[in-house]
Amino acid sequence: MQKLNLPRYEWAEFFLNLAAVYRNRRVAIKQYVDNDLNTSKFKEITLRDIVLMENGDSQVRIYASDRSNHDVSYVIFQPQIVEFQKQSGNRITTVKITNTDGLMTTFEFR
Repeated sequence: MQKLNLPRYEWAEFFLNLAAVYRNRRVAIKQYVDNDLNTSKFKEITLRDIVLMENGDSQVRIYASDRSNHDVSYVIFQPQIVEFQKQSGNRITTVKITNTDGLMTTFEFR
């Protein structure tokens, strides 16, 4: 498995392509505070879209639906690092976003 750190100038295109490939697929989303793997929130969602907003404070917005088909959204304020892991065949398995406050959010694609 290959782990890559994504340069900021590639974020918009990366999220656009990621949303297109994984739209309507199940994703496990986990949020950790200060990279503490014992302090996490977990939810499994169906991905609808991922959007990078860069007007003023940058944000990554994730639009999805939960198991009951209710719309949900997540906002990651001031993302600082975007990393992802790929398997052979270029299939992305995990995306990790860390913001300036130390909140780490991971997406594991099913």
